[in-house]
Amino acid sequence: MLISVIVPVYNVEAYLQDCITSIIKQSYNKIEIILVNDGSTDNSGNICYEYETIDNRVRVIHKENGGVSSARNIGLASVLGEWFCFVDADDVLQDNFIETFTTMLAHDKCSSDIYIQGVGQFWNNDVSNFQTYTTYPDGKYTIENFLKYKHQDLIRLPVSKLYKTQKIRNHQVVFDNSLVLGEDTKFVFQYLLYCQSVLVSQNLGYLYRRLSDSLSNKKLEYTYDKKLLEEISTVLDSFVDSNPSFSKQNLLHHTSYVSLRALLSIYHSNSMSKKQRIKEVRWIRNSHPGFLLLLKKGHIKSKLMYVLLKFRLYSFFDFLYINMNKK
Repeated sequence: MLISVIVPVYNVEAYLQDCITSIIKQSYNKIEIILVNDGSTDNSGNICYEYETIDNRVRVIHKENGGVSSARNIGLASVLGEWFCFVDADDVLQDNFIETFTTMLAHDKCSSDIYIQGVGQFWNNDVSNFQTYTTYPDGKYTIENFLKYKHQDLIRLPVSKLYKTQKIRNHQVVFDNSLVLGEDTKFVFQYLLYCQSVLVSQNLGYLYRRLSDSLSNKKLEYTYDKKLLEEISTVLDSFVDSNPSFSKQNLLHHTSYVSLRALLSIYHSNSMSKKQRIKEVRWIRNSHPGFLLLLKKGHIKSKLMYVLLKFRLYSFFDFLYINMNKK
């Protein structure tokens, strides 16, 4: 069985060789490796080319820069394998990552719609000292039971998962090119819309490199964060509409980080009046209250914000937040 591995590549010359080498060294070798060079301006393109010349399983696609979603979509369109997975170009795989998936497929007789492994994490180049980032107990789950899991990271990440190529193509599931953050979550949930069951292994086959300058750590404007929140909420609404056993309330934890980010980004905008700020805070509080759980679990300031928002004391919240964050 051919397994396809899609790697979007953009200006990652410092880590790319580690990534590609870890894929080439997989104990299961019937794979194709699709490297999508998204207009890199460093040496990443040359590194891709070098691997293409020494391993006939490597296929390189060069394109103009269009973002990670665009690169992944190009890779999706090029997949030849019956199943495929994504690997980010600064991460690495354990040697048994693909083999674990093929073992799961064999034992399950390919009856599940998606296969998932746990994720380890390491800082910068210290791969030998990786720790558990996120995992889930071994077993086969209905999508309903799986989505009740409160640890969002295992669900929202597009990596560490094996997807069925035909299902992607039948339902035209692609990454949203208009998003630069949160496109992962939207893609995964769109795919899960068409799934009945998931098989999970606790094996930490995928190792996620933590970098301090990651895009996900950068500040974005509220207008963007609000759009992202609306996009993900729309996908969750589709879940509720197509699965009567689901309730929007039970899925709110999947928007908690996004809604908290949107809430905080209101106060990074210098163009909003107090009236506008309170209007947007009220909208997030009433429409996407999942973030309240995060505030409740936080430090004393977060707990105070939780109390004010729980009881909808918006003017007090606005005053408190601005004064707590004065420089």
